[in-house]
Amino acid sequence: MSTAARVPAWAAALGVLAISLAGSVALLHGVGFSMDEFAASFQARIFASGQLQATVPAEWRPLAPWMTPVFVNYKPLSGVWVGSYLPVYAAIRAVFSLVRAEWLTNPALAALTVLLLGAVVRRLWTGGQRMRGTAFAMLFLLLSAQFLVTSMTGYSMPAHLCLNLLWLWLYLRNDQASLAAVPWIGVLALGLHNPVPHAIFVAP
Repeated sequence: MSTAARVPAWAAALGVLAISLAGSVALLHGVGFSMDEFAASFQARIFASGQLQATVPAEWRPLAPWMTPVFVNYKPLSGVWVGSYLPVYAAIRAVFSLVRAEWLTNPALAALTVLLLGAVVRRLWTGGQRMRGTAFAMLFLLLSAQFLVTSMTGYSMPAHLCLNLLWLWLYLRNDQASLAAVPWIGVLALGLHNPVPHAIFVAP
């Protein structure tokens, strides 16, 4: 594999990282504007604290049903809050939160997505088609407003695309180690926050 075949992917990945960081900091100010974003961040901070659920102080429990945010469940018998989404995306955010960089989660996932897309293209095309295929794949991805905007936010969709492409790249490698890893990546992707996106991706 020539180094030149990898240049478009690396350049695009760095560009996406820069654009996503700039948008997250300058446009959105690192703030989640939807309850989906808040719920993921809330769950991530619980995980980062070493807990699986948040205990509501006893004096606040009579008001807990009215204080409970959307997409968070309150369990009155144990007096705890727990996220209603599946936990893997929140766990990824928790890792970044541990180094005080939760805002970097989606930009980093977006940059990794670009590299994985390039790796997938290199598995699908050979020779002179490889450079053209990589360039077109990068172009189509970078022209997706949904990809760029969600990479600035706290939504889980960049994680879905990233793990789906990781799954596909391992599947296309078709060696023993990759095929052994494929089911485990699938389990993580199914548990990101909702199993449907990955299930639809792998079904064909």
